[in-house]
Amino acid sequence: MNFSQAKNYIAQIGKFGKAPGLFVMRELLARAANPDKKLKIIHIAGTNGKGSVSCYITAILNAVGYRVGTFNSPSVFLYNERFLIDGAPARSADIAKYITAAAQIREQMKAEGLAAPTAFEMELCAALLLFADRKCGAVVLETGMGGRYDATNAVDKKELAVITKIALDHTEYLGGTLAQIAAEKAAIARDCPLVSFEQDKEVMENLGNDAIVAQAPEPLSDGLWGQRFLYGAKEFEIRLLGEHQLQNAALAIETAYVLQKQGFEISDDAIKTGLLRAKIRGRFEIFDAFNPKNEKPITIILDGAHNPDGAKALRGALDNYFGGKKTALIFGAFKDKDYKSSAAALCAPDYFVFTVTPPSARALPAKELAQCVYANCKNATPCSSVKNAFERAFELGAEVVCVCGSFSLLKPADEVVKKLSDNV
Repeated sequence: MNFSQAKNYIAQIGKFGKAPGLFVMRELLARAANPDKKLKIIHIAGTNGKGSVSCYITAILNAVGYRVGTFNSPSVFLYNERFLIDGAPARSADIAKYITAAAQIREQMKAEGLAAPTAFEMELCAALLLFADRKCGAVVLETGMGGRYDATNAVDKKELAVITKIALDHTEYLGGTLAQIAAEKAAIARDCPLVSFEQDKEVMENLGNDAIVAQAPEPLSDGLWGQRFLYGAKEFEIRLLGEHQLQNAALAIETAYVLQKQGFEISDDAIKTGLLRAKIRGRFEIFDAFNPKNEKPITIILDGAHNPDGAKALRGALDNYFGGKKTALIFGAFKDKDYKSSAAALCAPDYFVFTVTPPSARALPAKELAQCVYANCKNATPCSSVKNAFERAFELGAEVVCVCGSFSLLKPADEVVKKLSDNV
């Protein structure tokens, strides 16, 4: 298969349901000659912050000189983003090669009457084959949704498990309490150390007594250029914005310290360099542009906040960096998310909120979301598209426009931003 055919194959599989348990993934890996057994895997689970923490860890290991494979989902701007080598998307030809290899095994399994691997399982198998063939010295593996029965937990062994912020999300699959969700995610720590940071009591009780807990970072300075902070007695700097990113960075630092003890050659300078280099799209990502309606400067922010905890963190960052400015949100949500709580956490009374319907079968209609937002913010208007919402925000004379609520909104938003840049 070429790249286009491989993507279409995965898309077709994606129309079918999820197979519970780890048997199918383990069978798939076994028939692929167990690429996971050739790799040193750092496994990451959590509700929010997985992408940022995996980015920090990848950058730290890369600063030492390790070749690092990173598997994450969903991709936001480019399908290749799911398969990263040293933080950069893998080549399309390589992705096609390994999806083809996984597809041959899948068709074999189907012919034998076995349950067929899901799209996510196929992508994971392809990623591990790629990382093994490229002889990656370390692999950062993000769970898809849960932990215990997530396909990524089928790998043979891990160097380390990392648990990021636990919050209420995917409750229909993982349980309706923080304790239940934490227990599901902490199950990735099989015969390996577990690292996290101080969280709600019911979360900590389910991470186990042996969990290594990162210290709280001490903020030093903060601005649109980035953030400086102390971890222990050492000073670090990051480019990612928002108070929650200090917590994510602290978790990455502690992860690096544990990896040091396990034989990874990671210097303090490499940790500092990696944190400073780390960049990730769609996490409070800022663009400076000019409003095409009045030619005045405008700040555009793309953020993937898609649950109440993420919405709360985004609201805090907006207040911190842009408080007092005329702010518009372009807001979309999925109907299977707790969008009411997200709207309550995010939509300030003085914001102008333009709701849109995300490009997904799971989308909540823009009109319904606007009615929900109206409970907190009277300036709520449904729009036909992200582009239309931008036009309304430009006409309004907004000084800040933030696109949020679903990662699926960020690609069409990025297209608008690119056109604005081309016209400068």
